Order: sequence, then structure tokens, then C-alpha cells
Amino acid sequence: MHSPYTTRSRAQLFGGTLAPEPGQATWIDDFAARGYRTAHFSGQDDSFGDSEPLLGTARADRFYDARSDTAHRTSRSTAPASLQVSWKLLLERVRPFLAETRAGEPLFLYVNYVDTHYPYHHDDLDPLLDVDPVSRAGIRSWNREQVWRTYLNAAANVDRAIEQLVGHFREAIGGAPHASVVLSDHGQSIYEDGSLGHGRSLHARQTQTPLLVWGLGGDWPEPVGVADVRGLVLGGD
Repeated sequence: MHSPYTTRSRAQLFGGTLAPEPGQATWIDDFAARGYRTAHFSGQDDSFGDSEPLLGTARADRFYDARSDTAHRTSRSTAPASLQVSWKLLLERVRPFLAETRAGEPLFLYVNYVDTHYPYHHDDLDPLLDVDPVSRAGIRSWNREQVWRTYLNAAANVDRAIEQLVGHFREAIGGAPHASVVLSDHGQSIYEDGSLGHGRSLHARQTQTPLLVWGLGGDWPEPVGVADVRGLVLGGD
């Protein structure tokens, strides 16, 4: 990762540059120019931090974010920095779109799951790791181990979400060739350096995350930052 802050990191991912600017070309434009149908689905409010001009979401053929489902939010607040919906609801919104896909139609699909955000638990998360989730009041440095376990269970739910999404995607496109890229915009400190969250330091926990690539060729160097991904994806198409 190049940045532990959501807005800048995702703008770097979409634009393929360390210095993103509003109105920049993004991979939405790249795939549209290649004849792909483009779709952007996000479990958060993607107006946060004036992100929309940085991501190019207005140019996607289909756009959805949490603002469309505020009544079903998992967050307390509808403020742009807080608004979230669960992976289960997000998948419900993606599936009808995939059902519209025509045989042989090239498709670029971006899906942003946010269930690992603070407070790391909500009622739509399944107890996959047999964890007693910590309450908001219990999210304290002295309770780090339980906070960490709660976070891991949220991450396990996101893993399941990705598994189901890939399954529905493959069903929609039939036997067509396809590729998948799974990554995070930043990491999360769970009191390892005395802090909770992200975006306030360059601690390794906040800048080192997994990158999974399936079905793409090309030369993928290690380490790799989010600003590199756009060019690497296009180079491996």
C-alpha cells in the first residue's frame, strides 16, 4: 500500500498514480474503451472525501453504494464517513446485475466490502470463528486480544463474501475467460503500535495487505503498491 488513508489509497488504485486528481482517467475508462460493461458496487458511501471525481464512478454503466440502502445500514450514522451496509446486502444488489449479463459480453465489476471497518461487528456477520464479538465499549487497548478476534471474524465473513461473489460471477459469464484481483485499500492497527484504526501513521500494519491475482499474466513485482495495480491489470489482459 502507498497510503493508509481510504480516500487517497482508493484514488491511487483507480487512477494508477501516486498523485490522484479529480477528473482523472481510471480503470473504469480503461475497460469502457475496450468495450466492457462497467459496474461499481460499494458497501460504503463513496462520496466520502470527495471520492467520486477521483474514482470516475459517474462514468460506470452501473453504480451502487450504501446511500441507496440507508434504511438497511449496519452503521449507527448516515454520515459519509460512517455509512455502511453488510456484505450480504451488497451481494443481493450485485446478483440482479449479474443476471442481466449477456453471453459473451465483456464485464468489469468492482465490489467494495467494508465489514472489517470499526466497530468490527454487526448483526449481519456470521459467527464463522466461534468468537464472542466485543462491544463498542469493550474496544480498548487492554482488551486487544478480543478486539483482534472480533476483527478476524469480520475478515472471515469478507472471505465468504468474496467466495460467493466469484461463484455468482462465474455462473453469470458461463465458461468465458475471466480474471480476479482481490486486495485491500489499507491495513488496520489493532493496538499493535498503541493506536486503533488507520490513516494517522505509516505503521506497517496499515500499509501492508494481501494481494491475490487469479487469471492474469504479466510480471507482478513484490512488493507492489495500489498505484501499480491499474497498469499491471491492463498489462496482463
